[in-house]
Amino acid sequence: MRNSVRAAAGVLAAGVLAAGLSYGTASAGGEDRIEGTGTFALGTFDFNARSTGDSDDDVTGYFEADATSPGDAFVHLEGSVTCLVVDGNKAGFIYPVEEGSMPGAIAGSTAVFITLEDGGEGGTDHVGFMGPAPEAAFPGCAPGLAPFEVTEGDVEVTDED
Repeated sequence: MRNSVRAAAGVLAAGVLAAGLSYGTASAGGEDRIEGTGTFALGTFDFNARSTGDSDDDVTGYFEADATSPGDAFVHLEGSVTCLVVDGNKAGFIYPVEEGSMPGAIAGSTAVFITLEDGGEGGTDHVGFMGPAPEAAFPGCAPGLAPFEVTEGDVEVTDED
């Protein structure tokens, strides 16, 4: 079992290295929304979030992810979205890992940063992530790189100015 947890942690670490961060700015005002469910090379995800203003206090939403089998028995992460930046067809957000998520060793003290890219109708969506890591390790939540192709499902990013 320990080797499986280590392997899953290695997969997450690879995601950290692959994702990277961008320090762009996002448009302000309006209601920005993201939602989707899908599969990519390292796992599955389901999320929805919205932002109705310029502060993190105006963000609501939830994210849940499972590693691809056999890691899915050991890696299940979920949490409430605390930071959301939408910039055109890209979005970046952070969610602290909730207590009760697996693996227990990281829950409650860390967060995950996600970047989404909406390929539009008929286009290819992409996802990227960093973490889990302490939330303070992320310099905001502006969208970064999204290197993983979404092979099933759909990512929708709505940027309303």
